[in-house]
Amino acid sequence: MEAAHVEGLAYFLRKSELFHLDMAQALIGFLEILKGMAQWWDQLADRAKDIT
Repeated sequence: MEAAHVEGLAYFLRKSELFHLDMAQALIGFLEILKGMAQWWDQLADRAKDIT
């Protein structure tokens, strides 16, 4: 992950009260995104196997 992106996310999380961030909901959303990305990477790996 790009350093500036990581720092931006860290700032956002540190200032969660300022942004009215519900940390539990944010975590649920983050895990859903990771699940979708894992599926995407699995599909990409399967396609790469077909190519080689």
